[in-house]
Amino acid sequence: MEPTTQLIPVRTSGEMLTVSSVDFANGLGIQHRSLLETIRSHQKAIETEFGRVTFETQPFQTGGGIQNKVIVHLTEDQALFIGTLSRNSQRVVAFKATLVRSFSEARRQLREVAQPLYLQQQEQRLAHLEQQLSQMIESQQQAARSLLELPRSSDPLPVETTRMKIQRIVNNYCRAKGVGQQEVWRKVYDRLYYLYHVSIRSYKRSDRESWLDVADRSGHMEKLYAIVSAELTYTED
Repeated sequence: MEPTTQLIPVRTSGEMLTVSSVDFANGLGIQHRSLLETIRSHQKAIETEFGRVTFETQPFQTGGGIQNKVIVHLTEDQALFIGTLSRNSQRVVAFKATLVRSFSEARRQLREVAQPLYLQQQEQRLAHLEQQLSQMIESQQQAARSLLELPRSSDPLPVETTRMKIQRIVNNYCRAKGVGQQEVWRKVYDRLYYLYHVSIRSYKRSDRESWLDVADRSGHMEKLYAIVSAELTYTED
């Protein structure tokens, strides 16, 4: 029998390419039963080096009824390895070359199919993103329009008093430096005494009052504001 150069059918399953043991046996010019015996004899070595051998049982019709036929789906590495088990006759050498070309052509066709599919998937993803972006922009614009349609409040904006400014500066300083309020206020009142000769602690204070309340009703808030503005400074990391 003359060697054939016709490409062997290669089956695609996802990204895996395989040839049928039937086509493999026909290409080598041997009986399929003999090929199966060879595969089973070397199955352990094949699976150790090239992965699990996939067997499939297929029913077929005969004159005596339906019978089952075992077929093996061989990967490229498995097929080439099994090919090395045959003597390098002219037919075997030609078959190996055909086997290599068959897998190469199958990979080429797979790439041709995969590339347009990849581009199509990319276009679909971009279209989906554009749709999401358009919906997001529309939602933002609708929210902005709804906000403009709300009636404006006639209530005056709250004014930050000097006392509020002092407390804000002290709070920010304590938070930034990690120090306690009591320590900072003691420093502030000490500076009030040294700079302005005002001893807050010498004033009478009710049980419900804080020393800041005393400073407020005694008219010393501007002095305290000048102190905290000048001395409670810090640099944010």
